[in-house]
Amino acid sequence: MKLSKVLVIFAVLATAALAKRHHRGHHHSPKPCIIGGCNGEICTDQQDVVSSCLWYPSYACYGQYSTCERQANGECDWTPTDALQECLATTPSGPTLEEEEAEENL
Repeated sequence: MKLSKVLVIFAVLATAALAKRHHRGHHHSPKPCIIGGCNGEICTDQQDVVSSCLWYPSYACYGQYSTCERQANGECDWTPTDALQECLATTPSGPTLEEEEAEENL
């Protein structure tokens, strides 16, 4: 093999190795988790997430007893706590009585 070919191969390999090392040192941070939805019930890293805009009493539990943050699996979600679980267990999770009556009258 000619010396010029060897030098070209070496240069390509060296450049690739340097680029890989440089990339490893500069991790791209994931987008921050944000609270969205009409009632602040959605934890996401996406802008302009649309929700049904219905209010369920259990939504209040998340804002009071949980944090919207990136989880171990890399996804944004509400971090569970004992206080959150207790609140959810004692708070209605479905539509309020007023909402059920309004639907019946449609």
